[in-house]
Amino acid sequence: MGATFSRVKTWISEILTAADLNAEFDNILNNLTPAGVDDASVNAAAMQTTADPYPGGSPSLATSMEGEITRLRYQIGKLGGGTYWYESVIGAANLKRYMNAAGTAQEWAAGMKMTAITRDMTASSGSVSTTGVGFKPGAGIAITMISSGTLATSIGMFDANASAYCMYQNGTAGVWCGGSYLSVPVQSGGAKSQTGALASIDTDGITISWTKGGTPDAGSAYIYLLLWR
Repeated sequence: MGATFSRVKTWISEILTAADLNAEFDNILNNLTPAGVDDASVNAAAMQTTADPYPGGSPSLATSMEGEITRLRYQIGKLGGGTYWYESVIGAANLKRYMNAAGTAQEWAAGMKMTAITRDMTASSGSVSTTGVGFKPGAGIAITMISSGTLATSIGMFDANASAYCMYQNGTAGVWCGGSYLSVPVQSGGAKSQTGALASIDTDGITISWTKGGTPDAGSAYIYLLLWR
């Protein structure tokens, strides 16, 4: 059935009159409104039907009103983020809405992670990955200090373009330097160091490329990371 209104007359073998014909056409003209057109939700399964209007990057053209409705439902569902297009998804306390890692649906998450890593000051140069963040960071801050017996502090940051900058003590009290690094722990004397450059932003964390400078004394650098999406 394509309409929600009834016909004026059920015809039998008779003479067609102008009055009957006009009445039927008037019935259609007067009732062909959104309320007079049948639905696309005969049951729950039909109500849940959607169609991707842009599959694989190519438009999917609707060939009926039902096709238009299912495509609009698809877009509404993507915006709402629920299992079904008609669900009202308001998230959860202290969470924000993000796109998932696959780029196929929205998700609610804190979007922030604080973690701590260490760097052996005597370790050879090389890249080290930090994982377990739970998302691909969009930006971050790194605050670094060295274990007792030395004088060093470093404050660095990076953005989604993998650009990193930091300020660090060069091993002498009150003397600060800057550079395109994420973490630069320097021991007393200035020539003993580990220079950490941001090598990459990964799907579950970051990778730091460390370069050992001179012959550092035994000890560890402690790097506290605050990462967010």
